[in-house]
Order: sequence, then structure tokens, then C-alpha cells
Amino acid sequence: MVNQVTQSGYISRLFVVAKILFLLVALASLIYAVVTAPFEGKDLAYFQDIGRAWTAGIYQTGEGVFYGQPPFTAVLFSPLAVLSFEQWRVIFIGLNLVAAGLILFFVKQLWGATWPAKAHLYLGAYLFSIAPFRVTVRYGQISLIVTALMLGALVARTRNKKVLAGVLVGLSLCKYPLTLPFFLYFALRKECKIVAAAILIVAVLTEVFAVRLGLSLVAVTRDYIEAILHTSPVNDPLFAGRTELGPLLFHLTERNEELAGAINFALVVGGMLSMVIVFRRRPQCERLHLAAIAFFSLWYVYHRTYDSVLCILPAAVFVDFLVRKVFPRLAIFSLAVLSLFIISVPGLLADRLHLEVERLADPAGVLALNLERLLVFGMFCWLLVFLWRTAPGHCGEAKDSTA
Repeated sequence: MVNQVTQSGYISRLFVVAKILFLLVALASLIYAVVTAPFEGKDLAYFQDIGRAWTAGIYQTGEGVFYGQPPFTAVLFSPLAVLSFEQWRVIFIGLNLVAAGLILFFVKQLWGATWPAKAHLYLGAYLFSIAPFRVTVRYGQISLIVTALMLGALVARTRNKKVLAGVLVGLSLCKYPLTLPFFLYFALRKECKIVAAAILIVAVLTEVFAVRLGLSLVAVTRDYIEAILHTSPVNDPLFAGRTELGPLLFHLTERNEELAGAINFALVVGGMLSMVIVFRRRPQCERLHLAAIAFFSLWYVYHRTYDSVLCILPAAVFVDFLVRKVFPRLAIFSLAVLSLFIISVPGLLADRLHLEVERLADPAGVLALNLERLLVFGMFCWLLVFLWRTAPGHCGEAKDSTA
């Protein structure tokens, strides 16, 4: 009996130490990101180039560097042409920190109103500790801002402010590879006001873009689609990230681009059809729908490390389940998987240790380089299976469900 009490006390102390270490890691990660960001800003420089080119009347899709962003993004980036790059680097640190704060605030509005303070603390620590957060802040990326827009749209939707939700969704489509699946989800649920408002925002901003350049909306749209179609979803060094399946399929098919592309396309279509079938089978399980969509968003097309800040959405869902003691095993397992983004093994090997791909050609190396792809895709599949097998009316939705 004494040994059991002693062992229990030892385990409790270990948990306390682990919690303290976790908070210290989050603090160190936040400080590192903020302190080093003024000397980085690589992606911010691209965004400023897009904004300056448009204000100068240069049609980048046809005449300049093609960065992949939809045309109307140039209108949103046009303020970047006003101040110097050095000034915007500092401003963007503040914008990204505000976006991170809004993300946590919106999570509280959506699901965390009854959470204990420590649950909010640990979720915030998770956001600040993951590698995607650090990369977003240091590179001057917009992934945090886009995630905040999408969560803000979900909050507006719960308050029946559908037009506002649609406007926020439309703005978030400036990074549509990350948010298009959510837009399609609203369309699937026949939320016409949200869909219409989002389309209107994109159309108006694209028209503004076209008018400034003396082009038609049709010409701008056609040229952009053609440019996108000329990029390979499985073998383009400019569009190869950490979580999409394409590069892994390219490796597994022994660099057969056509075969890898066909498999990738089949998986994307299969994933979308599977979501439609499962979501219709369990229409009330919206929190798990959103978690699955977040994972799908990260594997179906190109994404760099910074886009994985979207993992805060499923992380929040699983924290909510843990707080309410709903599916605790699923929640603990999922949060353990998501914690691997704190280190980002592929980024550690390639960016920090500068190991060449050839040196990681053995099975263990291939697994390490593709770990985040496998985790994201695996979590997506697991959630769909879990949803399919969940009994009707027992999917963890609270009374304040957004469904």
C-alpha cells in the first residue's frame, strides 16, 4: 500500500514537471520567434513584391514571378507597398501575434466558455510551441491571420451572422489551399448566405485587380488557372511542402510523375467523397467534421510548414472533448499525435541539420522526412472511420453545438 502511494506521488510529480517544461518550451518558442523575426521575413518580401507589382500596373501572372496566390491577393497586399520592408517586418510580428490571440479568443467563443483556465493556458502553450507558429512569425507568413479569419467565420456563423461569416470566409480564400475545403463544407450544408457572400468578396476583389491592370475578369481567371495547371502537384520544387501527399507518392512510384499524380488525384477525390458520405451519415457531429476538414486541408494539396498552424482547430476540439470527458482516449491519442508538430521532424532534418535527401534514402529516413504527411493523412482517415462507427447522437456535441 505504501509503495502504491509512493509511486502515485512520483507520477504526480512527473506530471507537474512535464507541465512546467511544456510551458517553458512554449515561452522559449514564442521568444525565439519574436526575437528572430526582424531578421527574417522571406515570405513577407514575396507578398510585398506582389502588392508593389499590382500598384505599379505589372501583371505578374503574365509578366512577372508567379507566386501561386490568387490574383485578388495583390489587392489585399497593396498596403505593403506603402512602407519599407524593414518596417513591415516589425508590423507583421504584431499582426501575427494579434492573430494568434484572436485564434485563442475565437476558440473560447466556440467551445471553451466552460473550460477551466488551465485548459486555455495549455492550448495557448501548444499554439506558441509548435514549429508552424515559429515559422509563420519568422517568415512573415499569413497562415495565422487566415486561420483567425476562418475561426472568426465559425463564431459569426454560430451567432447567425451569416453574411459576416461569408465575408470572413471570402477573405480567408486569399490562401484558398488552406480554407477552400471549409468553403465547400458550407456549400455542402447549403448555407447559401455564407457561400454567396464569400463568392461576392472574391469576385469584387478580383474585379478590382483586373480593372487596375486594364484586363477582364475572365482573362485574369483564365490566366491564373492556366498557370496553376502548369505546376505539378507531386514534383514541383517551388510547390512542395511538408504535409501534402504528392511528394511521398512521387517517391513511392519511383519518380513516375504521371502515376503519382493519378494516385494523388484519386486520393483527393476519394477523400472528398468519403467526407460527404460520412458527414451525411453523422450530420450532427460538426466538431469532428471540422477537425477532419482541417486535416484534409493539409494533405490534399501543397502546404509548407507554416500552414500547419491550422492544427490548432482539431487540437481545440480534442481539448474540449478532454475537458468534457467525451471520447477521452481519442482526445489523448490525437493530442499526442499533434504534439509532434512542436519539433517538426522533417524540418529538423532538412532545414536545421541540412541533411540531403540522398542521405535519408533508407526506410527510416524516408519515414522521418514524411512523418507529418503520414500523421495528417492518418488522422484524417482515422477520424472518418471513428465518425462512421460512432452511434447516432453520441458524437460529443454539446448543447451549444454549431451544427
